[in-house]
Amino acid sequence: MIKIFTRYGFTKKQLHELLNRYINLMHSYNCIPTFPITACILKRYPELAQEFNNKGVEFAVHGYVHSDYTRISSKWLLEHFKKAIEIFNSLHIPFAGFRYPYLKWNEELLQVIAGYDFCWDSSQAVIWDFFEKTELSVEKWKNYEKIIAQYKPYNARNYVIRPKFKHNFVEILVVLPDDDMMIDRLGIVKKEIIEEIWVKILEETYRRGELFTLQLHPERIHFCGDALESVLKQARNLNPPIWIAPLGEIAKWWQEKQNFKIQFNKQQQNRYQIKVTCSKKATILIKNSRAITSHNNFIDGYQIINDKVFFIESSTKPVVGIAHSAPKTLQNFLKEEGIPFEASDNKNEYGIYLGNYNNFTERDEIKVIEAINRSGSPLVRFWRWPEKARSALAITGDIDAITSIDFIKRAFGR
Repeated sequence: MIKIFTRYGFTKKQLHELLNRYINLMHSYNCIPTFPITACILKRYPELAQEFNNKGVEFAVHGYVHSDYTRISSKWLLEHFKKAIEIFNSLHIPFAGFRYPYLKWNEELLQVIAGYDFCWDSSQAVIWDFFEKTELSVEKWKNYEKIIAQYKPYNARNYVIRPKFKHNFVEILVVLPDDDMMIDRLGIVKKEIIEEIWVKILEETYRRGELFTLQLHPERIHFCGDALESVLKQARNLNPPIWIAPLGEIAKWWQEKQNFKIQFNKQQQNRYQIKVTCSKKATILIKNSRAITSHNNFIDGYQIINDKVFFIESSTKPVVGIAHSAPKTLQNFLKEEGIPFEASDNKNEYGIYLGNYNNFTERDEIKVIEAINRSGSPLVRFWRWPEKARSALAITGDIDAITSIDFIKRAFGR
């Protein structure tokens, strides 16, 4: 309890200063954070939210109160959503996304979100397992296992970490370990350990071309600010660049990208005319073929094409072949990856043919990406991220209390 009073204070002054420190740090790297906030806190401190909204902060709905919504009846759940949205609208605080408190959700709760006009949800966690059992005490390891059981995160080693369509919104994963997990649950007291782990995640997501949604709650910016700055500094210095954006911008990009198209016109043997329909921000890639147009080297043997109509010399049609029986899950995965595909049972027509995924699940995603990357066959595709970025980074942190009194009220659903 002493820790809570120290962290928040009795008035809004302390967290107001911490929020300013957080936002000023983000602005110094030309970044915008995303803060999911409970509507009851928004209602209690409207001037605070309006001040930071004017400073460019992106807010999102974090429920009406900070409660475990998996324990609330459907009737009260709908009432909570109605109240939360009314409060945001009445205060003219724009919102596009949602995050469930405690990152606790189920399919019924996702269906509830789908009934509202949310563009994105960020309630599912994914974890990088940088902790070894031998590195933690027995008690801390038990705490670690409890966290895994509570959040039910995906394992980052077996999962492609980037936005995905779920129902009628974009799902954006929260990456663990976050500040709460390391400080309060595992009792990590050295700032250097937090910095080391977050930088490792940045390096891994950059190598794999994926998304790092770093979660840092504003009340811990005094302890984790140096770690956050190290991540931002490294991210800004990398080339190819990392795209740093708020969650709403990432979701909009993912929706925009789904409308991009690639048209293949065979001109003569081993020569294709490629026409792409996309926005200026799109990153167009080719691999294992010769481009008869201007291009730049990228990653994993890919080259960036700078034109929307161009010619390539290719030994096979530069698309992925899949079986007619391939499940919709595989087709959706390839589409979201920006990889063109054709259904055919003649595997000899394609340099890359995916014929063994009749029960394609999320656990197969890494295998498919690795198979495509290993292949020496031609491919034309859109990259995941805009403006020639190799990977993406988002900074987010929940606001569910401004003072220590607010934190105590959480226990009573207020």
